[in-house]
Amino acid sequence: MDSQTLRQTLEGMMIVGTDRGCGKTIVTAGLAAAIREAGFRVQALKPLSFCQESAIQRDPDQPFINKISQQYIQADTICAPSPWEVTIPTWNRIMEQCKNFQYPALIEAPGQVATPWQISAHKITDSLDICCQLDLSLLLVAQAGPDCLEKTRSALSFIQNRDLGPVGIICVETSPLDSQWEERTFSEMLLLSQSYETPYLGTLPHSPSISVSSLQQGNLLRLTQENIDLLPLQIGIGLKI
Repeated sequence: MDSQTLRQTLEGMMIVGTDRGCGKTIVTAGLAAAIREAGFRVQALKPLSFCQESAIQRDPDQPFINKISQQYIQADTICAPSPWEVTIPTWNRIMEQCKNFQYPALIEAPGQVATPWQISAHKITDSLDICCQLDLSLLLVAQAGPDCLEKTRSALSFIQNRDLGPVGIICVETSPLDSQWEERTFSEMLLLSQSYETPYLGTLPHSPSISVSSLQQGNLLRLTQENIDLLPLQIGIGLKI
């Protein structure tokens, strides 16, 4: 069975963020591990990263995802300096990796939700274009803290202007927050959930034992199981509940 036929038989989810470094990799890895622990098979991939230093720099995100989700896929994150440097052969490699899955896929997008994956002379292709092309559902990840409301609102408006609706919103505390900001983030997410008719699925609290760059998974699996509503995500990915 070729990859095009295979992709049409599967479901999956695109994981986008309000900003670069908002916690998408932590969410992707945590969800893959928690869904596996629940008895389902999924695969997770970060197909593209924009690296300023070198187009061949190794990104630590995919090894981190593989380690915590205990998956063994023959895929590496392709690094490019910018969307302008994503050539046609590179683009074909990226899309082949996105399509070539045996199980429902979690695909982590680079940058934030509006970040282009590729820019050519005649076209800009971003995460939402890929989402529609591959018929994936959508999950929005937001960084908890002072700018959470503004950035999440902008991201939701951008998504809805493209006639798409996320399965939900997950917040991530990428650094320690005091109780005031924790309560404020919770209240803001509930308001946005009502205004944009998008479920708020929970917040992953900060944990010093988790480090993507050091491949330290810490207590991420337990935090995901305890703090995130997994059922809408399992349905959104296309798992048979």
